[in-house]
Amino acid sequence: MHDVCTIVMEKDEDGCFVGHAPALPGCHTQAGSVDALTQRLTEAISLWLESVASVVARSQALFQEACLGLESSIVRQIMIGRSRDPVR
Repeated sequence: MHDVCTIVMEKDEDGCFVGHAPALPGCHTQAGSVDALTQRLTEAISLWLESVASVVARSQALFQEACLGLESSIVRQIMIGRSRDPVR
C-alpha cells in the first residue's frame, strides 16, 4: 500500500515544468518534461520524508535522554532523602 501525496505541476512562461507538494513545506522542484518532473517530485518527497523522520528520531532520542536524566535525578533525591531518615 502506498501513501498518497498531492502534487501540483505547472508549466512556467519559459516552458519549464515546476511542481511542489503543498502539504510538505519546501518540497518543490523543476524539470524539462512532465515525466522528469514526476521523477524529481517523487525523489524530493522521499528526501523530505527522510529528513523529517531523522528529525523525529533525534527528538525522540533527546527526549529519552532527558527522561533518563530526570529519572536518575529523582532516584538520587529519593536516596538522599532516605539516607537522612533516622535509623529505627
